[in-house]
Amino acid sequence: MGRKLLLGYSPGTVDAALTYALATGKLDTGDLDYEHELGDVETLNVRGLARDLDVSAMSIHAYGRAWEDYVLLPHGISMG
Repeated sequence: MGRKLLLGYSPGTVDAALTYALATGKLDTGDLDYEHELGDVETLNVRGLARDLDVSAMSIHAYGRAWEDYVLLPHGISMG
């Protein structure tokens, strides 16, 4: 078992499609392990602002308050 990353994202179809291969073990991640946590945007914003998640979906407003600790990825679909 390698390093574990905690991922936070919504249960919607967009995030499900983006994380399918990772969540189902179809993607070779080497020594990285992932724990998936689903939540609504408000919950993910709170968790992201608390820095509880290694990778998280969050609103652009919440990102503006957490940018020092997160990187905005260039390949996202929704923004709000």
